[in-house]
Amino acid sequence: MRKPADCIIEEYVSGLSFVDVGGLWGGLNEKVTVALAAGAGSATMMDYQSPNTKWWLYFHQRAAELGYEGKYESICANLDDPDLVKKHGTYDFVHCSGIIYHSPSPSHTLLQLRKLTRKYLLLGSMTVPANITG
Repeated sequence: MRKPADCIIEEYVSGLSFVDVGGLWGGLNEKVTVALAAGAGSATMMDYQSPNTKWWLYFHQRAAELGYEGKYESICANLDDPDLVKKHGTYDFVHCSGIIYHSPSPSHTLLQLRKLTRKYLLLGSMTVPANITG
């Protein structure tokens, strides 16, 4: 079964610039390769992790295995940096999932995502109850 986010990316990203903000964690939920497969005009992974971490290594290995080596940009950046857009520009399609609930100021982070976005923002998040039983 295809993931809902993948379906949305596949429907709208063709010919557009794409960035996956914070998509490194876990190594398998990144959306850069999904966007490239769907015909994105350009694709970028943006994450705060420093370039030599295992997460960047996993991402680069996965992209190479899928035939996308050298077909995307990698940016190490902090989403909450006030100069983020000045440093890295804007994108037609921004994907960000699993970041908001880690932010010290979610409203600032949402404003930053808006600044990065020219056309579409696909934002994924969740809430977790104080007590989990099961």
